[in-house]
Amino acid sequence: MNYSVYIHIPFCVSKCLYCDFYSRAQTKIADCYVPNSYIDAILNEIDFRFFNLTKDFASNEIKIKTVYIGGGTPSLLNKNQILKIHNYFVTKNIFTDDYEFTIEVNPDDVTEEFINLLKSTCINRISCGIQTLNQKSLDFVKRRGTVEDNLKALKLLSSKWNKNFSVDLICGLPYETQQSFFDSLNTIISFNPNHISMYSLTFEENTPITKLLNSGSFEYDFDFSDELWLNSKNILEKNDYIQYEVSNFSKKGCESKHNLAYWNH
Repeated sequence: MNYSVYIHIPFCVSKCLYCDFYSRAQTKIADCYVPNSYIDAILNEIDFRFFNLTKDFASNEIKIKTVYIGGGTPSLLNKNQILKIHNYFVTKNIFTDDYEFTIEVNPDDVTEEFINLLKSTCINRISCGIQTLNQKSLDFVKRRGTVEDNLKALKLLSSKWNKNFSVDLICGLPYETQQSFFDSLNTIISFNPNHISMYSLTFEENTPITKLLNSGSFEYDFDFSDELWLNSKNILEKNDYIQYEVSNFSKKGCESKHNLAYWNH
């Protein structure tokens, strides 16, 4: 049997207004946003779950097919922390031959140095949270980084990262128009990511953006957002991105194995 592992990094520089995932804003201490003790705890947890509870690992009957480092903001991990996670999995020698190892990154953390660090590890897939190329929308939801940061990240991933990369988009953010989102989508497609996740903006209970909406601070057209997503889906499909799951599109054969692990139970 093959397993999938999700590692959550619950730390951010700042929280986006729409985010409902567990994370907290963290001040940098020395060169760390993420406490080293947290990484140790994660690896101890994996050891406990797999090696203490699963006898089959000893006989090599169980392997790890996918690892996904999500957040929060996993790209806040420093070099030593990324290498520690890498070394843990490599020394265990428990990957399948066709394993997938994804890390989520914030665009303004993407540098050539960071990409080269990831290239030196067992990580073979990057998921970059672009969300939109509309600055007014980014500012409204308090996204860290700018359109310029997003474009720089896309250029680096397209030219320097020679493995799989995915882009996350949120359809229907405040101040988004049909033209602005189509422009964002077509620009992103021009960088040829082999996977695009396009989510509808969801107003989760108790998030800051939902509280603003309920207070009447801004108006939101849900019908427009739904229509925008459907029209954007058509653009993706015309550019050979196949919808293989509700919000996920990929070039043929580039579906996320980790996503499919959830969908296939």
